[in-house]
Amino acid sequence: MHVERHGIDPVPLAERTIPARDLFGIFVNFLLNPATILKGGMAVCAGLSLVEACVAETLGALLAIVFYIVMASVGTDYGIPGQVAARMAFGVQGAKWASSLPRLIVSIYFFAFQTIVGAMAIESVLRQITRHIPSLTVIAALFGVLQALVAIFGYQSLRWLSRAALPVKIVVLGYLLYMLAFNGPSPAFRPEAVLHFHAQGGWHWALFAVWVNISSAIWLSMTTDASDFCRYSRDRRAMWVSIVLACLLGASIATLFGAWGACATQGASNNTFQVAAAAHPELPTLLLIVVVTILDNWTINVLNLYTGGLSLNNIATRWGRLDCTLLTSALGVALTFWPNLLRAYLGEVGLIGSIFAPIAGVMTFDLVVLRRFAIHVPSLYESRGIYQYRFGINIIAIASMLVGIIFYSHIRQDQALRTIGTAVLSGLFYVTAMKLWHMLSPRNPLITVPSTERNSR
Repeated sequence: MHVERHGIDPVPLAERTIPARDLFGIFVNFLLNPATILKGGMAVCAGLSLVEACVAETLGALLAIVFYIVMASVGTDYGIPGQVAARMAFGVQGAKWASSLPRLIVSIYFFAFQTIVGAMAIESVLRQITRHIPSLTVIAALFGVLQALVAIFGYQSLRWLSRAALPVKIVVLGYLLYMLAFNGPSPAFRPEAVLHFHAQGGWHWALFAVWVNISSAIWLSMTTDASDFCRYSRDRRAMWVSIVLACLLGASIATLFGAWGACATQGASNNTFQVAAAAHPELPTLLLIVVVTILDNWTINVLNLYTGGLSLNNIATRWGRLDCTLLTSALGVALTFWPNLLRAYLGEVGLIGSIFAPIAGVMTFDLVVLRRFAIHVPSLYESRGIYQYRFGINIIAIASMLVGIIFYSHIRQDQALRTIGTAVLSGLFYVTAMKLWHMLSPRNPLITVPSTERNSR
């Protein structure tokens, strides 16, 4: 395995050889992560049933995945990363601050969040084995450093890690779920009890809508880097199928596992790994929990550091991808020293949704409606090219993003399709404003420029 040499430059067609099965593995792996598992438990503790939690997570992901796979097509078609693609809508300079900076911050945040959640599972196992309470901060920091060592290798580390980790994770999670369901310490762990547990005692649409919006917000926050993982492939249709199937499988398994522990404990714990460690303190089971936790964290956090590094590379274009990944890793590890990060999760996800829903709407509508997937790639890297706009910033895109943020902030979290509605509204506002501008100034880079030939099938 070698260190990836490509940063934000296009991947040549000859190097786009990743098959669909590897894309499927990468995406399933990053959905089987500690945060998604924890979300399943949190949803149950908040009042959803197991089935409602699984449906809310999967539905939210499927609603947002339309935006995700559209932007992922930029990778298969042209071999460019998402932050460079953002220059089409926001401008060469505007993309640095409107898209790359927020994505960099979110990558660092989710790296720390995932690491702390994983460290909590490892801490509970070590407590069972040693009968002492280890330092969560030390575990999280050491764990973060180990994950960063893999991330510096770049895309090939994602591919290798996904191939090796996926079958192990599926088997271990399946075994742990079986042990909880059929060898649990009380009847509350059995399937009939878990499936009937409902903290709120009935259906609550508002609560369901909150968790659908949370799921959509997290997916939309990844729209700007969707093409990062697909630019080593060239088959658009295979990519679309792989991502949708991975979404259905990964989101369902992770939420099912996370929600099971919460239901089994009657909402007393939202961390199924801790529940499993307490229910089965035998050494083999504890070691399996450690193994799957490490793999879960590695497969998602390598992605976080990879996309964060590319985002920083788009801001500091004179640096290399490796330097940017190392700096992103250092910032992520530093944030793990603040374990209280988990307490404000819902508020932080709401903030992420308010920013990335408009970004996703602007970028997606720009690509589909205005440019119809036609991109002039060389101009994306030119300081005086057609995507320069005025001083490198497309004011209309920035204004559309602000409109979306304002709209989002005035809609309650329990309103249906709050996140997706914000994305659509921002995109429609952007398209309308751009077409009006084009009527007044026909020379602006709307759809009047030749595109680089597409390479996907």
